[in-house]
Amino acid sequence: GGQPPSGGDEFDSCVFANPAHAQAMDHDEESSSPGSNFHVYLGHAQAVNKYFGKEVDNWIRGKSFASDIIEVGMVIGETGHAEAYENWDDDVKEETICEMAHDLVEQMEETCWYDMYKPAYANVAANLMYGFSQGVEYEVDILECKSDNNETFYDVFGDILSDDTMSSVH
Repeated sequence: GGQPPSGGDEFDSCVFANPAHAQAMDHDEESSSPGSNFHVYLGHAQAVNKYFGKEVDNWIRGKSFASDIIEVGMVIGETGHAEAYENWDDDVKEETICEMAHDLVEQMEETCWYDMYKPAYANVAANLMYGFSQGVEYEVDILECKSDNNETFYDVFGDILSDDTMSSVH
């Protein structure tokens, strides 16, 4: 049905937040890739978020550590991405990897309990994208990745990154 349950002020729109949609919108606005469109980005975001969500769940439960998540990122980078990245300029590679590290966390902002889970999102995003950068054979210091407003990943999330993550992603 189309109508949210009625609950007045008690009802929270965060349950309708769609992180994949937010990520896809951001890529669609920023990208100049020929042949890509919103639906391509949405499909990609849903695929990425399957892994991202699983690792976030594991991180929250204490079942996943930086090395585990980096390994997942490496596999994603090696599979279906490494070949494409070979033909890109280094600055494009870095920009793409850094943008995704920030986007993975930012896409969750409208979701329920964002503030509570923000440390998990930031740690998983940093490790996943560091692993990804290794998988595409263009290693990036995730802590130095700049966001759209020119803040580094460390500036934005440094205070909530674990020691494990801090020593692993740069």
